[in-house]
Amino acid sequence: QLATFGDRNSFSKTDPAATFMRMKEDHMENGQLKPGYNVQMGTENQFVLGYSVHQRPTDTRCLIPHLELLRSWSLPFPKQLAAD
Repeated sequence: QLATFGDRNSFSKTDPAATFMRMKEDHMENGQLKPGYNVQMGTENQFVLGYSVHQRPTDTRCLIPHLELLRSWSLPFPKQLAAD
């Protein structure tokens, strides 16, 4: 189990690669964590240049790995960056 955890705090028994995260859509409004992934996209002029899928629940820890992935694909690196 420790090998499955890696640098995460949790994992799903039905999908060991997924991490338990708080979802924006919470129909029950009980704050229950659900297994999921964090998808990041890089766009320019409304075109998707690249995407990356992360096991980290927060966007702040995904930005640098996402940019490194785009750079590894030899895509132009942005002169200005806006992250949301």
